[in-house]
Amino acid sequence: MWGFGTLTRMAGNLWSNKKDPSMSTMDKIMFQPYTDHDAKLTLEELAEREGIKTEKHIVITEDGYHLTVYHLQTPGLKPGSPVAFMQHGLFSSADTWISRQSLSPAVRAAKAGYDVWLGNNRGTKYAREHNTLKATNDYSKYFDYSYFELGKFDAPAQIDFVRHKTGQDKVTWIGHS
Repeated sequence: MWGFGTLTRMAGNLWSNKKDPSMSTMDKIMFQPYTDHDAKLTLEELAEREGIKTEKHIVITEDGYHLTVYHLQTPGLKPGSPVAFMQHGLFSSADTWISRQSLSPAVRAAKAGYDVWLGNNRGTKYAREHNTLKATNDYSKYFDYSYFELGKFDAPAQIDFVRHKTGQDKVTWIGHS
């Protein structure tokens, strides 16, 4: 439970942009300074900032949506490393997993030796293409989907793609909502 002193100290650090050695790791993750500039960076730029290169793959779902899956190219990754697939929640994108620099879950997992893959659901800034529909011109048809389609088409297409690319049957799926 956070007390008034902890919240006051964290708020003070946000305004002063000073590091507080007494802050817990969770406090540092939640209250790390974030700038408007960060919001304009692409996933590739966010990863590069941490010294991680990315591979961009397009996965096409059974119903025609083109989803971008990113593979983090971690220096020194050993063959056969455990695979972690991270899926963002609603109104988000794969940027969620890498936007907090070295404290980000994707960066931490990659540096801990996981083979990290980041998925994007249909409709995000990284998944706006379709075999026959245009997100801008056919708006009502393109966006005529629900959670059901995300689970029926998007998740299996991305996970099967990662399994094929890595040659591993077991993939750890990490998601949030």
